[in-house]
Amino acid sequence: MITFLTSCQQDELLYSCDREINKWATLNAEEIKSMTKSQFLDLDASYQRAAYNAFSPQQRMNLWKTKFEETLQLAWTASERIHIETLLNTIEKNIDWFNNSRSQEVMDNIAIETYRWIDVAINDLLWDVETIYAISGTPLPIFIKDGKFAIAISQSLRDSYGQNTITRAGECGCHAGNILSDLNCAITTIDTPVCQKSDQCSPLPIGCGTVWLQECDGLCGSPIGAK
Repeated sequence: MITFLTSCQQDELLYSCDREINKWATLNAEEIKSMTKSQFLDLDASYQRAAYNAFSPQQRMNLWKTKFEETLQLAWTASERIHIETLLNTIEKNIDWFNNSRSQEVMDNIAIETYRWIDVAINDLLWDVETIYAISGTPLPIFIKDGKFAIAISQSLRDSYGQNTITRAGECGCHAGNILSDLNCAITTIDTPVCQKSDQCSPLPIGCGTVWLQECDGLCGSPIGAK
């Protein structure tokens, strides 16, 4: 097992800075290794993060592979379907993207490819950010509501994704500079709609941003200059 919660290393916490959640993940490590997507989505958000930290790179990739395959079952135009398939094919070819320890070259490739994918989605397919987030910013299932693509967020899950809970262990909860992280902040919190880089939380090497491929290095906060 690899310890990666840097601010928690001295306490030998492997999966979460929260002792209770870390204990749960440690005791259930074998079950987590065989956890299905539905079982993962049934977890409280803080436990989802710990489980994702405990996942193997293959499990992480499979979680998103299943999400994209289910998404492709919805009604899309030919161009939209090809674009979703492009992202699916890209992650299948790059299992190393889901490792905890990644070279700067790999991180740069992730940033470039995800930026290009989002750029095409916005400028060529004319998707709004909400649709892009529903597809690639959360493993939650996507569905059609009132003619628009949406995700189902229960109030309990919304609360657990909120600022107070997701950072209760002192862990960073979003990737600064990513529009999907900003939208996640706006969806799950009321007064803190932007992800801002912070040194007040423990960074995680993976689990935020597009397809949760980017590091978690920030907290949800109000826009700079906002009153």
